[in-house]
Amino acid sequence: PPAVAVAHARELAVVRDADRLDAMGAVGAARTFAFVGATGRPLVEGGAHFGDKLLRLVDCLGTAAGRELGRRRHALLERFAAALSEELAVGDEV
Repeated sequence: PPAVAVAHARELAVVRDADRLDAMGAVGAARTFAFVGATGRPLVEGGAHFGDKLLRLVDCLGTAAGRELGRRRHALLERFAAALSEELAVGDEV
């Protein structure tokens, strides 16, 4: 492939990773629940978004740096999703 195409592909991968990383981690969780609250949806919909989208993003990262940052943010999202699920389940029992 021409050098310009390779450079362009790398730039696209970096931008794509940045967008995906922005949706992950603590900021991604905060954005999810800000949207859920602003639209008047139930809290459980925010939790469902983790499994539907956020927890899948780590497998879509295309650069080494993106994958490294993504692994850390993914781990945080997993811990948060587990804690949220546990707390919501306790709420159902009360």
